[in-house]
Amino acid sequence: QLCYDVKYALNLPAISRSLHAAPGQLATLLQALSLLQGMHASRRAVGAHIEHDGHAWADAWALGTEIANIFPSVVHGVSLAAEADADADADADSGGGSGGGRGGGGSNDEAEQAEQERVYCRARDCTAAALQLWMRRDAKAAAAAAATGASELVSYHLPLHRLLAALLSHCGVALGFSERQMLGSPPLGSPPVGGGESGESG
Repeated sequence: QLCYDVKYALNLPAISRSLHAAPGQLATLLQALSLLQGMHASRRAVGAHIEHDGHAWADAWALGTEIANIFPSVVHGVSLAAEADADADADADSGGGSGGGRGGGGSNDEAEQAEQERVYCRARDCTAAALQLWMRRDAKAAAAAAATGASELVSYHLPLHRLLAALLSHCGVALGFSERQMLGSPPLGSPPVGGGESGESG
């Protein structure tokens, strides 16, 4: 039910837009997704037939599907936030006059495109940072399991991966961003510089 409520709320343009206008809200969403990242990890022998299996996998699959249904609204919020920011800047430049937000022609289109890139880059970087934090923790857990001789657990539920892929796809296909704009500089996936930005405390 919570997933339905969040999906319904994000269908409202004002809420979807505010998710990117206030970085703290996006961070809260990413933190919630991190809790589901890697859920219902399992250990299975390749080629083995399992006669009896619990029903937890079905609950995990259903939850993962419902979570993925909110991603289109999250991604659409990038354009909504950029449009609102560009209009606000245009109104400010025109002295706050009525109708200034859409009266700038090509210059306003360029401003909106620049805002789209800025908002998208922030969403991409925040999502990538949350994903990198999870991957570091997952690597530590895998190393600890290997040290005890335990088999590695595998999960197919990766909402942070899916959200990042949705952002990349939207900005590459719908917004027509170049590879450099999509991946940033240095490219997405490069080793993090400095560290500590995600709030990990060892």
